Amino acid sequence: MLVFFFQTFLYKALGTTLASCQDVAYVKSQLQKFLKDTDYMDALEREQVVSILAFSAKGHLDLTLSTLEDFGAAMSKVQVSGIISLLQDFHQGRRGRTHRALILAYSQIAVHAPQTQLLPRVEPDITRRVLQHYVSSCQVLGITILNKDLDLKLTLIRSVTEISRAIQDADGSQSFQFTYKEELLGYMLDFIKEEPMDSLASPVRLTAMLAIKHLSKVKPSLNRDANRSLLETCLRCLVPLPAVQHLTQDGETAQDLLQIQSLHELSMQALGELMRGLLEEDPTESWCMEMFHLLEPWLSADKEWERDRALQGSAQLLAACREAVYCRLQEPFRKTGFLLGLLAPYTCASLATSRLWAADCIACLLPIQDQSMGMDAAEEELRGIREELKASTPETVLAASSRMAKVLGKYFPSSQTRVFMETVLNGMLRASPTCATAGGHWLLSIIKEHGEALLEEVPDILGTITMHMPAMQEGCMKSCLLEAVASLAGFHIEAVTSSLLCRPLPMDRYLPLPTSCTEGHADPTAWKRP
Repeated sequence: MLVFFFQTFLYKALGTTLASCQDVAYVKSQLQKFLKDTDYMDALEREQVVSILAFSAKGHLDLTLSTLEDFGAAMSKVQVSGIISLLQDFHQGRRGRTHRALILAYSQIAVHAPQTQLLPRVEPDITRRVLQHYVSSCQVLGITILNKDLDLKLTLIRSVTEISRAIQDADGSQSFQFTYKEELLGYMLDFIKEEPMDSLASPVRLTAMLAIKHLSKVKPSLNRDANRSLLETCLRCLVPLPAVQHLTQDGETAQDLLQIQSLHELSMQALGELMRGLLEEDPTESWCMEMFHLLEPWLSADKEWERDRALQGSAQLLAACREAVYCRLQEPFRKTGFLLGLLAPYTCASLATSRLWAADCIACLLPIQDQSMGMDAAEEELRGIREELKASTPETVLAASSRMAKVLGKYFPSSQTRVFMETVLNGMLRASPTCATAGGHWLLSIIKEHGEALLEEVPDILGTITMHMPAMQEGCMKSCLLEAVASLAGFHIEAVTSSLLCRPLPMDRYLPLPTSCTEGHADPTAWKRP
């Protein structure tokens, strides 16, 4: 290992020396020698020649590019008598490894090129050559074959990432229009789509998503439809994967499982980075919600691990929204009621990781309210309650979820109560019993906290409740609806009574109201659940 680092340093130093050399003819002869003498079957030698070319470009960009172009052109000139040798080289992998080395050389040159000189060269002399070498690697005697070479895919992905980042760092990048952007995005998406949906054995998904993130920051910007399609493709190729413990094949070892777990974690992190990058390019609440709606169907998936990934993606997206949208624009988030109603019940999900992701979502929603009061104490309390969601007993988890509802209820905007209620009630019908119970607790907490401000909302809230009654006849759900009416009546007995009398009966019998609500005083805390 020490020898490897020493050799790497040595070749970087050699490239730096060539960059500072004023004898152009000597520099060119040395670059030609290294390109010709390198054993491209040896991974270390490939890295060494890439380092030399990249560092020499700091002082001789045009010379390095022209020398590399001449070497690549010589590779493509094949005489008829050399066809057998060419086939032999192909089957041995020599030509493929040479092409991969040159692809990385070009992108590394982009990284190390003077920032003032890069943009005029990045399309005609760098990106075009990268694609030429990639296409040549997918051909035999001029016939294109399907690329199943994992190393070649990873090489192009790395090259696209490096070129994209180099463009962003270059002088004048804000006005530069990268004409190869759409083509390179197509390659990255194709690589993701080609990955098998029953296994996770390579880093192609995660590296391609990171490449897309960096490429998305390069001009011209994609419109929302294109970005939505891009993100949807990534979600469809990641979220439906089998559970991590089911991704292993027969005969694989515990070490293989650890590698798969690591790839899964990194892939989900890459998805979060991609969403953050897309949001930073369009930091608006509307775009954030459009991305969330792509995740939303997976929240109600039949498989718990798919729901878990959707919750993790939601937490990543809301964290990015908090930083990219709210902290930058300081505008109140208008969709809190909908998001909280959808996500809060998952604080009682079957998987502990899902409960924690839901808690992270709630923690992100707390500070993006239009509130003047400090929230540091509330955020600290939520972090403490989050730890309690790791408990193994449903009773402890439900108690923690209810406490979380009371904490957040103090900061919840009362204007979004009806939307919150509609979302919770819609979700209860398709949720697990524990999530449905949690949703009911959250609903009651919000009503009890903001009931005083809901006078004008009473008819609409009761309309929402009575509309859901026919489908919610199970004990816990029915009890939740009745208690919601009772809690609201505790604040506004006349409005509730008048509204109920003006409506058709929701069931085949009268809706019972607690005695405390029909007596002379209406105490919102007097009614207790049996």
